[in-house]
Order: sequence, then structure tokens, then C-alpha cells
Amino acid sequence: MKLGHLFHRVLILLGFILPLAMPVSAAHASTGQIRFDHLTVEDGLSQSSVRDIVQDQQGFIWFGTEEGLNRYDGFGFEIFKHDPQNPNSLQSNVISSLYVDRAGDLWIGTTSGVDRYRIAENQFDHYPLVEIGQDGLWGSVIEAMQQDEDGILWVATQGGGLNRLNPSNGEVLHFMPVENDPKSLLSRDVYDLVPDGRGGWWLATDGGLSHYDAGSGYFTHYRYNRFNPNSLSDNRCRALFMDDQGNLWIGTERGGLNRLTSAAGRFERYQNNPDDPASLISNQVFDIQQDEHGVLWVATREGISLLQPGSTQFSHLRKDRNDPASLNNNVVISLFQDRGGVMWVGTFGGGVNRFAPFANKFQRYTQRPGDLSSLSDSTVFAISQTPDGTLWIGTLSGGLNRLERETGRMRYYYHLPNNPQSIASNDIRALFTDHTGTLWIGTANAGLDRFDPETNSFSHFLLDPQNRNEASQYAITTFFEDSQKRLWIGTRGYGFHRFEAESQTFVHYSLPSEHSSAQLVRAIREDESGHLWLATYDGVFVFNPLNEKFIRHYRAGENQNGSLSSNTVMSIYIQDNDTVWFGTWSGGLNRLNRRTDTFTVLSEKDGLANDTVYAILPDSHGNLWLSTNRGLSRFDPASGRFRNYDVSDGLTSNEFNAGAAFVSPEGEFFFGSVNGLISFYPDQVRDNPFPPPVIIRSFSLYNQVERKNLSDGENILLSYRDAFIGFEFAALDFTAPHKNQFAYKLEGFDSDWNYLGNRNFISFTNLRGGDYTLRVKAANNDGIWNEEGIAVHIRVTPPFYTRAWFILLSAAGVMGVVFAGYRWRLHRVESQKRALEQVVLERTHEIERRRQVAEGLREILAILNTNQSLQESLDYIIHQALQLVHARHALIFYHPPGESPQEMAGELPPNLQAYAALVEQTLNGQITLIEDIHKYRQEHPEKAIFPGDQGALLAIPLSSGDHVDGGLILAFSQPGSPPEEDYKTALTLADQAALAIGNANLRRQAEELAKISERSRIARDLHDAVTQTLFASTLIADVLPRLWQRNPQEGMRRLEELRLLSRGALAEMRSLLVELRPGALLEADLSELIQQLCDAFTSRTRLQVNCHIQPVAKQPADVQIVFYRIAQEALNNIARHARAERVEVNLEEDDNGLRLIIRDDGRGFDQHNVPPTHFGLEIMRERALSIKADLEVESQPGSGTSIRLIYRHSN
Repeated sequence: MKLGHLFHRVLILLGFILPLAMPVSAAHASTGQIRFDHLTVEDGLSQSSVRDIVQDQQGFIWFGTEEGLNRYDGFGFEIFKHDPQNPNSLQSNVISSLYVDRAGDLWIGTTSGVDRYRIAENQFDHYPLVEIGQDGLWGSVIEAMQQDEDGILWVATQGGGLNRLNPSNGEVLHFMPVENDPKSLLSRDVYDLVPDGRGGWWLATDGGLSHYDAGSGYFTHYRYNRFNPNSLSDNRCRALFMDDQGNLWIGTERGGLNRLTSAAGRFERYQNNPDDPASLISNQVFDIQQDEHGVLWVATREGISLLQPGSTQFSHLRKDRNDPASLNNNVVISLFQDRGGVMWVGTFGGGVNRFAPFANKFQRYTQRPGDLSSLSDSTVFAISQTPDGTLWIGTLSGGLNRLERETGRMRYYYHLPNNPQSIASNDIRALFTDHTGTLWIGTANAGLDRFDPETNSFSHFLLDPQNRNEASQYAITTFFEDSQKRLWIGTRGYGFHRFEAESQTFVHYSLPSEHSSAQLVRAIREDESGHLWLATYDGVFVFNPLNEKFIRHYRAGENQNGSLSSNTVMSIYIQDNDTVWFGTWSGGLNRLNRRTDTFTVLSEKDGLANDTVYAILPDSHGNLWLSTNRGLSRFDPASGRFRNYDVSDGLTSNEFNAGAAFVSPEGEFFFGSVNGLISFYPDQVRDNPFPPPVIIRSFSLYNQVERKNLSDGENILLSYRDAFIGFEFAALDFTAPHKNQFAYKLEGFDSDWNYLGNRNFISFTNLRGGDYTLRVKAANNDGIWNEEGIAVHIRVTPPFYTRAWFILLSAAGVMGVVFAGYRWRLHRVESQKRALEQVVLERTHEIERRRQVAEGLREILAILNTNQSLQESLDYIIHQALQLVHARHALIFYHPPGESPQEMAGELPPNLQAYAALVEQTLNGQITLIEDIHKYRQEHPEKAIFPGDQGALLAIPLSSGDHVDGGLILAFSQPGSPPEEDYKTALTLADQAALAIGNANLRRQAEELAKISERSRIARDLHDAVTQTLFASTLIADVLPRLWQRNPQEGMRRLEELRLLSRGALAEMRSLLVELRPGALLEADLSELIQQLCDAFTSRTRLQVNCHIQPVAKQPADVQIVFYRIAQEALNNIARHARAERVEVNLEEDDNGLRLIIRDDGRGFDQHNVPPTHFGLEIMRERALSIKADLEVESQPGSGTSIRLIYRHSN
């Protein structure tokens, strides 16, 4: 291998150890860890034979092919080719070697010479091949190049020997074979060279291995000697490599691989032995490389051989048609490891193969058809390891697999129907190795097996032999051995069981739940108290084996937010006395705080790969490894952070299986998936630590690429017209380019970083004039950011009209225009001011007129709402009409039913009869406007009896409903239609006049009805009270003389009754007089008025009223009326409703106020259930409230009624 490759190698991570570093005997199995991605012509590679690979200082990967030079950035290729019309292009498309010097320039060896590509300047310098003997490079093909400490380029060629090129002046010194000079070069064909570390060179030639001593200028030669097994195995040397221990390795055309073991020329040979699969895969070696772990990679015609440090046995990488992640071509002609640890493999016809160690973090075991060292089935459900180190793998349909880790050999155990000692089923769901080292196998449909390693046979067990028809006992889901060495078995629907070793039987336990899903036990674990925790499809049960009682059942929804998130629990991990973790189906990861008995749920939104968690394995650092339906998660409970892994990190599949998790005694983790099995040591799973170099691939203007591969700090000048620009960038970490992430910030526009995820392009539109800096940073596949990133400077020139000179000139011009405009504007403003003043004056007059109209109409309404007479109202309307509509005359006429129209208010000379035709039209409900009386007289001579020679008339009917009561006639001095405002005002005045007439008619009707009603009431009262009383008095008077003669005592009683009747009749008459003449209420004394009411009550009801009426002072009119009316109402209510036998009325006055108390012993009433049609009490309360008196009413059914009215003088 060329030493330039070694120059670019770096140590990646001291602690990172791949399974390639396994013992020698396991080397064959370890190659399953190495998986390749491929870059072919379909991906943009210019040609499929890649003869050399290098990485430049920026981080680009360069591929030399037979059809041009390729630069790769993880997203695509940029291809450089020979262009006869362009001197700044390659000399030839056939690239044979590549080298990057210390200045960062790329040297390209071709079949036409050497090109130096000065990357920063994008310029090619040419050093063509010339004929031997001429000045320049000799040879036919440039095979290898190296730079010494002085900057001199040493060039190995075919046919031209060794050339020493001084790039500063182009001088070339040649080293060629000289006949009969053993100290000269052995052969003209030199294929490779590496420095010896002392200023000299080791050369791989077609005649053997040569060493050039810089001090003496002599060559020393090492050649094949068929009689010396310690000599070089073949003189046709093709590749050289100096490893990290200083060992020189030589690859030959037919003799395999050699290692120089001493300066005396002793070689150790590594050659192909068809009978030894651990020998070199092929004797034709094209290239040699060493990775960061010291593993030697040997490129051959039949694939790659890997040699572990200190070992003599090889493992091999070859094309496998059944494995798309294998080499795609066995003819490997170049090898290179970049600064990120990625191994690049160039093939002859297959393009490039890429192996990224940091994207292959896990040992993989998969099914490879035809490969008896692979799994028998891709779906893995169970894993276990026996004390001898054998790994046991249970599959869905491929039976039981037995992997001997040291040899890599796989053995399969299938169910054989004719062999009762074979395994019971090919569907294995659980495996467990107990404390005795015995392997137990749980099947999905055939119960439980125990393996006997001595006989290689299986014993079969039934959990419940007495109930063979119970199918669920045959479905085993899990095993667990507790601290007492008791074996517990979970089933899919038949609860769980304990194995009794002495009797070889099982004890069955059902879980206490009404849900059958509780009998599906997915996992069993034991806490510090010896209690068993059982994960079921109906939550989690806690079981005490000592008393065989269940002490707790956790289900979803019991404590709402603080409860289990899903009843389908797949896995359990008991961390300590305080914390238990549960993996659930679709409910994420649940953490139980045992002190508070509450759950915390972590889900996808918290960073978990997927909400279905199949298994939980804790590592020695407290991290939890979680298998899910979308990859593997590593959770750090201390920080709350998740790190997720998927197939791009080396998983066999993103979908894992329930129960398929295992930790070996050595701490190796295993997880089974739908596509095989992975294993790893948690401490050895390392993230890619290298922050990626960032490059800006291109700058585009209107989607047209303007520049490529922009340098850090490059300047871009834009015009304000460049409204759409774009940038594309790349992160030069090739572990998993599709997972690299990007962020940008446009300083001058953005205040913070914008994170793009995996998107590697941005665009900007309509940037304003100014200076900007675009900064781009990137992260590798494991999220390690290159915070420094790359920056380019953007200047957007603003439009000319934003420049200072233009602004100054524009300002001067604007000032001139403004001044001229100001003078013109001033004149215009003065004119507009005068016009505005005129408009304002007119508007003010109009507003004043409208105010007068509104005020006049308001006053009319106010008059209509008073007791003013009809005549007064109409006169005021006429007065307002003359003022508001500017009429010369105005008249309101009224047409009483059955009579002739009459003038009501106003005047219209000579009289109303002169306008008979107009009055008739008006009474028919027609509004009539005669704009010109003179013209109307000429057109209607039969109607033209209107007086006057000019002017206009407007007649408006006064309507009340469907009836026209009269009209309003307005006469104007000038002909023509009145203004619209005057017309609307006239209509409103007519409505007001109609309203006045209508109100007068209604008032007159109401007065007539009131008189009739009052007469009827007085007549009724006279008949009901006074007439009845007088009639009774007459009867007593008629019989009194005869009664007196017979019984003077009875006569005296009848005489007293006659006196009371007469007194009552007198009181009734006085009460009627008060009603007929309300003024009497204010003239009489209140005590007398109350006494009259009592006497009248006695006269009507024949009930004696116990009256205690004191003389009282003269009261205010409103007080006297209220006391009278309330006493009247109360006594009327007693007469009508109370059915009382005793009535008491008290009227008294003291310094505090006046009191009226009326009591009866009648039937009373419920104050809370007064019918809504009875308003008496409500009216009494309103009357009392009107004088601010207190009215108290006390009554209960069967207990009479008491009414107390109190008026305080302070009110």
C-alpha cells in the first residue's frame, strides 16, 4: 500500500473495539460484523474500476478510475475528465494513482503523466511522460507517488523506473536499471514505494523488492530464492505497506503476502492453501492496508483477507449473493481508510465498497441461505447461554440453533415426528439455563422441553398432565429462577407455574382477574422481599410465594395520569427498593415510584424510539437498553436522554421480538429481531466522535449553479435584482451520510441557528441591500457537531436610489419641488379656505335649521303628551309649520262624521270653501302638490278657483288608521316644489296634527265611558248598600209600635238596631259622597273617615266592628288618602273573603307617628300562595311605599289576618 495512505490515517478511538478483535479461532465468525455499502456507476461514479482512493485536506474522497477522476462528498460525485479543448483539465482519463501532498495539492498519476491539481485555485499543472532520454518524466504508467521531507515528489512508473521530480522547477532525476551494476535499480517497472523512515525508499518492482539508501545512492535488492523458504515468495512485487509496528509487508503477483522480519532479508510468507480456510484467500495481492485496530486488510483477486494482530490465520470478506451487505466484487485493487475510520474498497468492475465501523456497532447473526454457519430462520424469539459458552437461539420456524462461539460453527435441532427424543416443536419462544446448567426450552405449541447434552436429546413435560386438552398450557412465554432456585414458567393463557424438582411436576397458579388476558404472562421478576412481579396482558401482579397470595395489581387508568399507561406489559426491570421499570405495548416505558405508588410514562415524544418496548436490559452504568418496534434505545435515567439505534447503526432489523433479550455472564447483550440476532458489549458501543468537515457544495442564482465548492471566507457579490439564491452543502463524514445533520445562520438576518435535520440546502429570496455572513455547521451520524463550520460573506448592492449621492440629489430636487409646491399649495389653501368657509356657513345654517325643526317637533310632542286642549295643540302645530317649512299660510281642517269640513287652526284666505276641490282630494287620502297655481289654473279651468296669481300649494291628509279626519294645507309664496327637507317636515307636522286629533277623540271617548262607569257603580252601591239598609229600617219601623206594646225590652233592642241601620246608611251615603267628590277626602278629618268606613262596613255585613279610633292631627294629603284607601281595601277584603265574626280597627297617633291596625278572626290565607289575579295586597304595599310607610301583613290559614300600617313623622 502507498505510504500516502498511511500519512492520512488517524487513530479513531482508543477504546473502540470491534468483534474483529476476537480470538483467532473466532475470526471467521467475526466477519459477519463487516457490512458494506456500495457506490457504483448507478450512483454517479464515472467508471466501475477504482484503482486508487485518497482523502484531501478538506475531507473530500477522491477516486481514480479508468474513466476520469471522481470527487465524492457523501451526496454525489464531481467528475474531472480530459478535455482536449481545455488545457486546465486532466492529461488522461485513465487514473492509475493518487497522492495528496502536505500543501493539500492532489497529485494524479495517469497513463499520460502526472497532474498536480491545486484545489484552492482549481488549476491543473501538467508533467507529461516523455521518451526515455528526454527531459521530463519517463515511463508509460504512473503507478505510485510519494513526497519526501524536502517536498520532492518520487514517482514510481511502469517502463520508466523511479523518477525524482522537483515541483518547484520541474527538474526530474531518473533511476533506471544499469547493466552489470547490482547497486542500480532492479527493474524499469516500479509498482509501489514507501519511505523507510531514514530518508530512503522501499520499492516494489517487477524484479523483486529494492531498497534505496539516500546516503549512498545505492540500491539493495531482495529476490525470490526457490531454495530458501525464508526468501521473498515472488519477484513480481505489486504492493508495499509499513504497519504501525514498523513491519514492511509486500504483496506479490503470484506469491501471496510477505513480511520482512529482518534487515538481513528474512521473510515470513503468507500464502493461499486450498486445504486451510484460514490461509490467505488468494496469492495475487493488489493492495494492503491496516485499520485503526491493527487489523491488516489484504486486497486480492478473490476478495479481502483480514489478519488480526499477532495472528497467522485469516478471515475473509467475499461477495455473497445472498448478502447484499457483502462485497459486490471479489477483485479488490485498492484500499483506503479515511480520517473518520471508514474503510474504502476499490474493486475492478464493482465500483467502491464502503465499511463504516461506527455504523456497524453490533455483532450480527442472520440467516444466509446455503450458509450452514448462519441461523436456520431469520425470526429469533429466545436466547440463552450454557456454562460451556454455547449460545442457544430459539427461532420461529427453524427450531433450536446452537452456536459454538469459538469455532463459529452452528448446529440445528429440529422437530422430527418419528423421533420422540427430538425437540417438541420448531417454534421456540423461551430459553433458560438454570443454576445447574440445564437448558429449558419453551415452545409456542408443544409445551416444555429439557435438553440433555450428554445424549443430545430432549425430555418433554406437560404443565398439567391431568388436563391435556387445555391448549394454552402448551404455549410457553417465559422462564424465571428465583433466589430460592425455584423455576417459574409463564404461559400464553394458562397463568404461571412452579417446577417441583423432586417430583418433576408443576404447580399451577391462576391470576385473580376477570379478564382472560391476565393469564398471559410475559415476564416474571423477583424483588428484594422475594415477591414475584408478573407482567401480563392485564397489567402487573405482585405475588407472595410464601403465602401464595397476590398482594397488588397495577392496571391502566386506576390513578388516571399517575397509573400504568397500558395493560399489555411486555417486560419488567426491578431497579431497587424505589423503582421498577415496565415495557408496554404502545404505552412506552413506565417507571413506578414504589414509595408513592405512581407511574411516570416516557414515550416517543420524550425521545423513545417507539412506544412498544419488548425488553429492558440494564448495563453496568445504569443505562437501560430497550428493544422496540422501531429500533434499539439506550436510556440514561439520570439525564432522561435517549440514544436510538437503527439499521444504519448495524441492527439486523428495526423490529425486535417480545422476550428475545439476554445478558450473558460475561456481560454481553443479545437481542432477537425479525431478521436475526445482534450482540454487543454496552461499553464497546461507541458513537462516532469525529465532528465532520463542512463544505458548501454550490452557490446557485435562480437555480443555476454559479460556483462550486466554496472556500471558507469566500465573498459573494450580489445585486438587489438577484432575488433568488441558494446554497447546497455537505458534511464530509462518510459513516452514514444520510444521517448527517445541518444548521445555518444568516448573520444580518437571523438571530439564531436554523436546524435543517438531514436537509442539505437552503434558499433566500429578496435579500435587502447590505452585508451578510452565511454560517453553516454540521453533525455526523451520531449527532457530534462541528460548531466551527464554514462561513461565506455575501454583499448585496442596494439599488441606485438608495445610494447617498442619489439621496442627496433627490433631496435637493425634492426641496425645490417642495418649495414650489408650497407656494402653489399656499395659494390653493387660501382659495380652499374661502370656499370651505362658505360651505361651513351653509352647513351651519342647514344644521341650525334642522335643529330648529327637531326642536319644534320635540315641543309639539311635549304638548301632545300634556293636558293641553286640541285647539292649543293644533295652533302650535300651525305656528311651527309657518316657521319650519317657510309657508306663507297654513290651515288644519277637520271633517266630523256627517258634517262639512271645519277650519280648526290657522288661516288660508279667503276661506276653506275656496279650496273645496283640494279639500275633497285630501279627504280621499291623496297628497296633492300644486307647484304653480297660475299654471294649474290654466290647465284646469274647472278647478281653478284658487285665489292668488302665483305660488304653490301642498295638501296632506290627516289619517287615523284607515279613516281620514282632515287635512293640512300649506301655501307658499313662490312656485315650485318645496325642498326635500321641507317636504319631509310637512309630512311629519301632518302626522303630529293627526295624532293630536286622534288623541282628542280618544280622550273624549274615555271621559264618556268613565262617566257611564261611575254612574253604574254608584247606582250599584246605592242598591246594594243604602237601599237595602233603608228597606230593613222601614220594616223595623213598621213593626216597632206593636212590638213595643207586647215586649218593650224587644222593642228597645229593635230600636237600637234601627238606630245602627240608620247610622250605617248615613255612613254609606257619606262614603258615596266622598267617591263622587274626592276633595272631601282632604277636607274631612282622618278619624271621621275611618269611622265612616267602619259604620258602612257594619251596615253592609251586620258585623259589629270594635273601633278604637283616636282623634289625630291633620295629616298630609297623600298620607290621609293612603290610610283611607288601605282601610277601605282591608275592610272590603274582610267582607268578601274573611268569613270573620269579630273585626277590630285601631287608629292611633303618638310622637313617633301614625298607626292603623285592622284585625279579624276569619279564615286567613297563605301569604306565599296568593292567586296572581288578586292584586289587593300588592296595591296596598304600593300605596304604603308611596308615602314611605311600613305595611305589615300577618296571616295564616285558620288564624285570621292582621294588617298594620305605620307612618313615621320623620319620613
